[in-house]
Amino acid sequence: MCSPYESQFEAWLSPIGVEQVLSKFKMIPKMERRKNMVNQESFLPRRTIKIVKQLKKHSRTTGRKR
Repeated sequence: MCSPYESQFEAWLSPIGVEQVLSKFKMIPKMERRKNMVNQESFLPRRTIKIVKQLKKHSRTTGRKR
């Protein structure tokens, strides 16, 4: 599969690999699964804030090197 964010193609699992991943996922208790789930509306603002912080930190560190 090709992604606009990656220059390399992405390999997908075989049907047996998919079954293994799904069985591992299903063995995790529902409460634990839900704890790590987010929807796009909550993910995007959090991710944006994280990236902005990283950019500011990077700008500060590169500014000190000059």
